[in-house]
Amino acid sequence: MSAPALLEPSAERRRHGNIARSGVVVDTAGGIGRPWHCRGLLDNMLGRGEIGRAEWAAGEEFHRLVQLAGLDPLRSIDLSQAITKGAHGNGGYVRARISLSRALDVLGGLGSPAGSLALHVLGCDESLASWSRRQRWSGRNSHAAKGVLFCALSLLAQHFLLTPRAMKNDEFR
Repeated sequence: MSAPALLEPSAERRRHGNIARSGVVVDTAGGIGRPWHCRGLLDNMLGRGEIGRAEWAAGEEFHRLVQLAGLDPLRSIDLSQAITKGAHGNGGYVRARISLSRALDVLGGLGSPAGSLALHVLGCDESLASWSRRQRWSGRNSHAAKGVLFCALSLLAQHFLLTPRAMKNDEFR
């Protein structure tokens, strides 16, 4: 196999959609690499100019909180790796759940479209189409779910103090 072919993603990886190189990562054995990954919903929206950096960062922060709170769907783990404390030490998941609860309150709670979408799409990586079907919105305008996503990201950006206006008004909180 030629050297340039080794640098290209496999055909299987290409089938997953829009792919890009990750930054340099270190694996558990100490080796380094630049793996290929599928660009997520927020990455694609940022690339198309549909959202700004603040909204992208808000979505990423919400996703991080869901992961830390342990609310993402169950996945298998690599049992060969040592188990260590979480990023925030003991009780970090409690702080993450409190922060997540506050963010969901800003969105209207889990029963609201924005809260439900944030948890399932931003937090658990469900597709917009799948979430829309779950809400039984398939007969409605297909852009409705994307509109809810835009609103949720804007509210989260303000909540996480990622917008200039939110940072300026933080003194009043």
